[in-house]
Amino acid sequence: MIDIGPAGFMRAPERSAEPVALLRLPQVLARTGYSRSGWYKAIAEGRAPAPVKRGRASLWRSDLIADLIDRESMGPGMGRESGLSAEPSSRAA
Repeated sequence: MIDIGPAGFMRAPERSAEPVALLRLPQVLARTGYSRSGWYKAIAEGRAPAPVKRGRASLWRSDLIADLIDRESMGPGMGRESGLSAEPSSRAA
């Protein structure tokens, strides 16, 4: 949301108290539990954030990794990207 101050100027959004860290792949894998190939597959499918490139290094923003962990902790079928319906199947077992 854009905040217009009393003088009619836009004010910059407040920054969070915690600065955003850039994580290397081993740190991302340790936090998420993905394998290397699984992580890159998730990026290709759009389920995981793309890296920020710094020279040859691929780095990931810690806030985006935390958001991913929060989304995935909701369980299968709960995230928007899952493509699964919350409705029970009409097929008999």
